[in-house]
Amino acid sequence: RVEARLAQIGEAESSAPHWDVILRGVDAQLVATIRQRVDVSTDTISGLFDEVERFAARHRLRAPSPPLLLYHSYPDEKNEQEIEVMAPLLGPGPGDGRVAVRMLAG
Repeated sequence: RVEARLAQIGEAESSAPHWDVILRGVDAQLVATIRQRVDVSTDTISGLFDEVERFAARHRLRAPSPPLLLYHSYPDEKNEQEIEVMAPLLGPGPGDGRVAVRMLAG
């Protein structure tokens, strides 16, 4: 029985997704953000995170909190979805056209 259970655990681990998802409530906070429609089958989202993180670092505003991802829609027939990536900020900063600075409601 033990060997069968270990085999079952091994199968479950091999089919597990390659990312961790944590759903949690957040307090209201100032964020640098990019909202965009993306093809969810590509690696576009990580590039957007890099962009908001560079913005926050360049302006020396990055707060010591984890980045956030907000889904504004479900994937459509083209596998596209509207998402928003965010980096928490210590204070207000100048948006740069592509990256906006706004208050995220809690």
